[in-house]
Amino acid sequence: MDQLMNRVAKRAGTTALAFGIALTGTIALGASPAAAAFQCNANRQHKEFPTPGTDTDFYIRLCVQRDSGSNKYVAYALGTWSDGGGAVTKFEQFDIYLRLEKNDVAQGSSFCRMRPAINLVSTSNFDRNGDSGGLAFDCDLEATKTSTSRNNWTADAFIKYNVNNDGKGEQTWSLGGTASIA
Repeated sequence: MDQLMNRVAKRAGTTALAFGIALTGTIALGASPAAAAFQCNANRQHKEFPTPGTDTDFYIRLCVQRDSGSNKYVAYALGTWSDGGGAVTKFEQFDIYLRLEKNDVAQGSSFCRMRPAINLVSTSNFDRNGDSGGLAFDCDLEATKTSTSRNNWTADAFIKYNVNNDGKGEQTWSLGGTASIA
């Protein structure tokens, strides 16, 4: 029993010593690289579209981030829709245009044609890689830029849509952008 207690005490001592050295190194040398700067809209933005059959609900959230330890800035979008699909085509057009901005000037952009996915699937979600079913065409909802210039980076977007057979043609839904990051 004494041998077991000695081994346990040695291991505890060794662990405490290693932790102390690691802690001292962190204090002496400073913390690890800064955490990533990150900002998303506080609430998802929502619009109910008066589409044939059931009205379609669309929710979107914009985000901007600076990758930890680098100068890469990324704007991206994510969200959901419901009451899409069905026997009647909902949209003739539904395109998301995303921008990464600095001081309200576009630094990068991306595009996603969501119409096929919304017209075929009743309820689904999407992120920076497209919709969960892989039905959206030319879909890339991530805009990037590498820059050493800090402050005032935001994500912004708008959606161009055309509700099927409503006679209004192409319309634009301008989304609220994110707060800025360093």
